[in-house]
Parts: sequence; C-alpha cells; structure tokens
Amino acid sequence: MLSTNFLERLKPSSVFKNTRRSLSPTTKKASQCPISCLPDEILSSIFVLCLPKIEETRAEMNGSIMKRSITGQRPLWISSRSAPLNVSHVCRSWRSIALSTAKLWSKLAIQGTTSSRGYHAKRELAILTSFIQRNAEAPLDILVDINVPVDLASMDTYMMQCIQLLVAQKHRWRSVHLVYCFCQVRIIAPILAGLVQEASPSVSELYFCMHSCSVEKNRDVTPTFFHPSLPGLTKLTLFSRGTQYDLSGCPQLRELSITSPTSLKDVKQWLIRCPTLETVSFGRVNVYNSLEKELNHGTATSSIETLTSLRSLSLYFDIASDLEYRVSNRAINGFLSSFSLPYVSNLILSLHASAKVGKCLDIRPIICLLKASNPPIISLDIHNFSIPSDNQSPDKSFGAPEQQIADLCRLTEGVQQLIINGDTVDSILNGVDIEEAEPRSHDYANLWPKLEGLVVTNPREITVKSLLRFAQEHSSPDMNAVGFVRRYSKVRSQVDVGKLDCSSDSVRARSD
Repeated sequence: MLSTNFLERLKPSSVFKNTRRSLSPTTKKASQCPISCLPDEILSSIFVLCLPKIEETRAEMNGSIMKRSITGQRPLWISSRSAPLNVSHVCRSWRSIALSTAKLWSKLAIQGTTSSRGYHAKRELAILTSFIQRNAEAPLDILVDINVPVDLASMDTYMMQCIQLLVAQKHRWRSVHLVYCFCQVRIIAPILAGLVQEASPSVSELYFCMHSCSVEKNRDVTPTFFHPSLPGLTKLTLFSRGTQYDLSGCPQLRELSITSPTSLKDVKQWLIRCPTLETVSFGRVNVYNSLEKELNHGTATSSIETLTSLRSLSLYFDIASDLEYRVSNRAINGFLSSFSLPYVSNLILSLHASAKVGKCLDIRPIICLLKASNPPIISLDIHNFSIPSDNQSPDKSFGAPEQQIADLCRLTEGVQQLIINGDTVDSILNGVDIEEAEPRSHDYANLWPKLEGLVVTNPREITVKSLLRFAQEHSSPDMNAVGFVRRYSKVRSQVDVGKLDCSSDSVRARSD
C-alpha cells in the first residue's frame, strides 16, 4: 500500500510533467519562429540598428535632467526599453549575442546631476567599466553632461574617476559630446586636453556646448580659446558664448553648425578658411556687430570666392532695432555678392527681427546670388525677405520688380520645398504689383513643377486666396503640403500654421 507521503510527492511531480508537456508545443513553435532561425551575425546587425541615435541620447540627457533624475537610480542615458539592454533581456541566446557584439556597448556617458537620492556617480562608474569591458576595441561615442556644482564633495572623487576612465580610452574616441554648466574647467580639462594638446585622429564628430552661465560666473577659469587638433574631424557643432575657435587642426571638416551669436564678418571668414565645408549653419548672425565700413569694404573690387564644396547654407539673421535694419540690406548685399555657390542645393536665409522692426529685408540680393551662381536649389527658405515695389526702393541697380520676380521663378524652378514671404508670393502668384488688391489670372502649370511643400510666412488675406487657387490648379502630382504661417517664431515648434488640404478635390483652408 502506497504511503500518504509518497502520494503527496507524486501529485506535484505529475502536475509538473503535465505542465511541461503542455508547454512543449509552444516552445517548439517559438524555436521555429523565423527570427529564431536567423544566424547570429544577422541578429547582431539587427541589434546594432536598434541603438538610439547619439543626438537622441544627448537630447534626453539635456532635457529636464534635474526633474527626471529624481525618479530613478539608473542614469538617463541607459534605458531598459532601448538597446542594448532590451535586446539582452529577452532570452539566454539573445543575451549571449548581445554581450558578444562590441558595437552595442560603444556609447559611454557621464551625467553629472543631483537628486533627492544623491549623486549616482559611483553607480555610473561601475556601468562605464562594464560597458568598456564589453566593448572590446570598438570605436566609442563619448557624452559628458555636467550640470552640478563641483563643490559637492560626495561626487567629486567618482566624477574624476569617470573622466579618467574615458580619457584612458581616447585612442578609440569616435565622437565627443561635451555639455557643461555650473562647473569648473578642472573637471572637464582632461577631456579638453585630449582634444587640443594631442592629435586624436579617430574623432570624427565633436559637439561642444558651454552654457552662458559658465562664462558669466566662472570667467576666470573658462577657456577663451579652443584649438582642437582633430585631423579626422568631419562634423562640428559649437555653442559657447565668448570663446574663440581655430579650426586649422581640422583639415577634413565637412559639417559646421554654430548656434552662438556670430558677426557677418566672422561668417565670411569661416567660409573662406574652411574650403572643405559641405554643410554650414549659423543660428544667430548679428549683422550689425561689425562696422559698416568693414561689412561693405571692397564689395565692388574684391574677388568672388567660389565655394565648390558647399551643398547646404543656413544663415539666421538677427536684427533688433531700426538702426540695424537700415544697414542690414547693404551689409547682406555685400556679403552675398562676395560668394559664388554653384553646387548649393539647400539654402536658408532667414531674418529674425524684433517686433520693433516689423519690416522685411530686400530679397533682390538673394536673386542676384542665384543668378550669378545658378545653383541646383532643391530646398529654399527665405523668410522675411520680400521684393519691394518701385516706390519703396529707390535703388534701380537690381532691375524692375517684375523682372526680378520672373528671374526668381526661373532660378527656383527645381525647388521641392519652399518657405517664402507672403508679399513675394502675392507678386508671383498674382502676376501683379505688390500693392494691387485683386489677383489676376495666372498660369500655374509651369510654376515650380517639382514642388512638394510650400509654406508662406506673414501672409495677407489675398495670399490665402492665391494659395487656394494655386493648390487647385497646380499640376505637380507630388505636392502634398501647402500652407501659410501667421506667426513665425525663431523656434520652429512655436508657430501658428494654417494648412491647405490638397488631398481632396475640393481644396479648402483649415487652421490647426
């Protein structure tokens, strides 16, 4: 007779066997899933493609950093919902593949911040050490965001250890992103020394941002001159008020973006001294920062610089007063007339003027630039530039407004994306003088035949009517975005946009 204890042990065993038997088909089916049949090399490549972009990580670290650091102990640049952690937590096989894929662990970050739970530099040091071990000898992407006073004794030791750990791997740096604020330069000095004192041929991208508060509060320790020695650098982004740059040590630079205030004279020097540049963007060009005689010196006699490598040029002009507006037209005309851009396909010349100015700049120097260079423009943004009528501009050197309008249409016939001022659009779409109230009939069939998107800034009521007729009669089958901006801000996310629904037969205006 079987004992009671044996029967009690037998029941859980049978339950376990039945459960295992019922799960076997599921397990077998999972093993035969197409993704489970892929070779390890393919899965490894898929995992690498799942990595978040370096710009996304930098934005995540830089936005609301003090608020979000309170909610969790894990540094913000590491997330269990994104690679490499999410793919390494699926199953034993995937984890093994993830740990053996060195490229998955190539992003290293130091996030200096404070929270109610204290500073987590000790934990961050352990994470960096683990990532470096798993990375083997693959190239590294370095992100350093310091947003905490350095007089916190609890964080200083671990912070310096993290910095030293990154500096020890400087021969493998691929991109370096530095953002620091409320800190002394001594914390980040080892990384700066690796960029300046010794040539780092492996670095191809540099993002350098020093907040203005660092300049104002720590001016005695803030570097005033930055001369990187990076022979392999191709992409550079700078934001540092009060710091001068020398890029003679970066002979292969292709992309340059400067968001700090820059004078028009300095913009010209950047373009001349870096002939290899293909993409250039200046976020704040102060036209009035230079003397007028310097801005216009030699415009009639100086040679024209031909920028054969340049493909994209973005200049955002700042004008704060009526006095600046008076010299801006002449200054910008002198600047544009000194260059030839034969291969530029993306051109942004945008004016950000204060409410006190309330005027547009003359678009005709831009038309003359296009006429002299005849570049293959695909995307054109000329916000707050317009063609003045004869009675508004006594300068006849540019020709009649009607001829300039015809030249603008001819020179931009290959444009696919266009942002343009309302007054100029009125002149083009209506084929009349700007001051005329009612639109005339116009042939839209051959006007911007490749256009896919059109945005009109500062429109009048007549502009909206013209856009409706333009959308109805335009022959381009690819045009899917036509609209107007009633309030245009320098921050593109803060605009009041009205759109035209071109998808249906009955084109109508609507407001978002």
